[in-house]
Amino acid sequence: MPPPHQRSKGQVMEKPEKSTILTDTFWARIDRQLAETPRNEATLQQMMAAGVQAYQKAEYEPATRSFAAAGRLATNLRDPEHPDTLTTMDSLATTLLARGDLAGAEGQQRTVLESRRRVLGAEHPDTLTSMNNLAATLLARGDLAGAEGQQRTVLESRRRVLGAEHPETLTSMNNLALTLMTRGDLAGAEGQQRTVLELRRRLQGTEHVATLIAMNNLAETLRARGDLAGAEEQQRTVLESRRRVLGAEHPDTLTSMNNLSGTLKARGDLAGAEGVQRTVLESRRRVLGAEHPDTLTSMSNLALTLMARGDLAGAEGQQRTVL
Repeated sequence: MPPPHQRSKGQVMEKPEKSTILTDTFWARIDRQLAETPRNEATLQQMMAAGVQAYQKAEYEPATRSFAAAGRLATNLRDPEHPDTLTTMDSLATTLLARGDLAGAEGQQRTVLESRRRVLGAEHPDTLTSMNNLAATLLARGDLAGAEGQQRTVLESRRRVLGAEHPETLTSMNNLALTLMTRGDLAGAEGQQRTVLELRRRLQGTEHVATLIAMNNLAETLRARGDLAGAEEQQRTVLESRRRVLGAEHPDTLTSMNNLSGTLKARGDLAGAEGVQRTVLESRRRVLGAEHPDTLTSMSNLALTLMARGDLAGAEGQQRTVL
């Protein structure tokens, strides 16, 4: 499963963090399950397959149980620091992160990282992947300084081992930029993002998916810095490319339209924002259905724009439908 590093969507209210579900009671239940199961490689592979299948369906509770059981069994069948055992533990950590158990995810990731560093070395690709995953969890927990520290170490190592233009090095630069943006270091974020975009454009082409993501990220930073004209320029380029390559109603194209509408609204072009939002809403309603969360989000966005334009009756109509 890929490292769970996602773009921050802005500030949210802090919530009390839940303690990990990996309690003694949880592990006792797993041990009882294993006591009734043949302890062999075939069982281990079945558990891993069941975990992957459940994870892909976003069924995180059964995925957690499957990966936890697989990890316990792998430790019995192999060396606790065998690469496959650590991969199983990493899968459990990714699943815990997906279900919001940040403390549990961090605990698993630190164990995997320490083992990989000891067995494989500090700059082995798997060790660096573990550091990247840990950084994502620290970011989710609000430990921005810790996340930045991990990311800078990964970036320096990948630049030294893989080269400055390797795709994984560029991914590390992108991740660091997003953390810097979250920390409020917009100038630092923009510097990283411009370098990434320049290299992506030269190495992968102007319409490669990674290039368009880099442009989108830069646009968000420019918007946060108040450079609305620059943000709009980047967003229009991304939108045109995605419309041409992916199609007018592809989810990524609609996301680009949604981003552009936000910038237009910030620039005071309420009519332009409304026009784009209505197009997004109609497409999402047709493609995803009237009750899909993205469709409802589009309705809420349109309602806010209508309210800003003074169309209170129109805004109320959209809001009542959302409710």
